[in-house]
Amino acid sequence: MTPHSKLSKALSVAIAVCLMTSQASADIHRGCSGAIYSASVAWVNKKGEHIKSGNASAAPAEMVVDLEGRGFCKRKAQAHECRKDAKNAIVACGRWIWEHRWSSTMAERIGGCVTAFSGSRAQAKVNDWARSDQPDVNLYGDIKRTIEYNSCCVQRPHAQDVWSIVRLRSTSTNPATWSPQASCSHTMDFSTDYHSDCTKLRAEGLCGAAKIPPRRSNG
Repeated sequence: MTPHSKLSKALSVAIAVCLMTSQASADIHRGCSGAIYSASVAWVNKKGEHIKSGNASAAPAEMVVDLEGRGFCKRKAQAHECRKDAKNAIVACGRWIWEHRWSSTMAERIGGCVTAFSGSRAQAKVNDWARSDQPDVNLYGDIKRTIEYNSCCVQRPHAQDVWSIVRLRSTSTNPATWSPQASCSHTMDFSTDYHSDCTKLRAEGLCGAAKIPPRRSNG
């Protein structure tokens, strides 16, 4: 091999390394935040009267689970696509959790999510479960019981029955900027009339229970 060909080969290798390094340094990720909420929209009060939230002050929505999504792209010019991927990951994660709310273990309820970000185009994870720091309630990771607790113990503590809306919402982690808001924004309803038999649930010890009351087979 001539000195000239050796130099050409060395330059080619150097250029390839630079391109690979440049490409790696150009890889970016963008995130969105999300959560599942529940809010009572109708109930039967202790007098037996049927009430809708339009006829009385609506209780604030209560968080059920806090989610985070992340999208991975190659260039900053793709940041919009990154955030759309992050939003889609949150939606997929939220749907999985909702569809598996009857599962008996937390691992089953978060099977459609991940616990760390690495290696794929889009991923989502559970940041926190509602009331995970309140051992007197002890609803950590239980979607169904958390919705019932929100309805019967927090929002309408004297109602006989409560119907709630259960909603997933995705937003930007940078709400001051329009573009991230547009890319991350998404709302979907899992249920608009989720029923909780509060009289029965309170009798079972749901509100302030030291342990999660035994689950019923349905309802």
